Amino acid sequence: MVRLGIRRRTSADADGERRARAVHLSDTQRTETFSDGVFAIAITLLVLGLVPPHTPAGGLLDGLVALWPAYVAYVTSFTFIGVIWFNHHQAFTCVRFVDRGLHAANLGILFTTAVLPFPTVVLASTVHAGNLADARTAITFYALVSSAMCLSWIGFFWHLQRHDHLVAEEVNCAYFGYETLRYGVAVTLYLVAVVAGWLITPVVALAIFTVIPPLAWVTTEDLRGVPAHPRPLLRR
Repeated sequence: MVRLGIRRRTSADADGERRARAVHLSDTQRTETFSDGVFAIAITLLVLGLVPPHTPAGGLLDGLVALWPAYVAYVTSFTFIGVIWFNHHQAFTCVRFVDRGLHAANLGILFTTAVLPFPTVVLASTVHAGNLADARTAITFYALVSSAMCLSWIGFFWHLQRHDHLVAEEVNCAYFGYETLRYGVAVTLYLVAVVAGWLITPVVALAIFTVIPPLAWVTTEDLRGVPAHPRPLLRR
């Protein structure tokens, strides 16, 4: 007879907890709570880049339309942080314990997320100003910060692959390899955007930046009907 509901405590659970205390591991609750706070602040700060235009009387509509780079940059970064938050939640459903290395990797993700509002404002203001040299610098700056965020995720998953005692027993570690590939593709796309922005026009780079977050969203495993890890085995 198969029993559903609360899983009974097993000797493996007790051994895992003793090992956690022995090597100074911690559970994920504080890490997840702290991370959610950083994501919430970062995504809120993005709106500060939307500044009302200074226009003469009767020119407000033209002024608002002229701010289109700010709108595109805001939506792009908002979606990007939203996807990062969702992926962070998904990743931590696979994590059982956190060690010092994983804390460091997670702080790398939070650092690059928290700084994203700055290159977003720089990108929006320079594209709006219309100076080609400054716009090229801005797209390069935005791509570097976004790529650094993707690389921090690669480091996060690399650490989990090397320290499987941090991972829940039912997790298929192939999930970490798939996520590493996703973020590697994102870094490549940011590099392509920079090259296109310099060789063609910064607007092309901005368009590529806009496509990357939705692409990351639709390639998330559970959104494609593939679970991030196998369901826990039912115990008899």
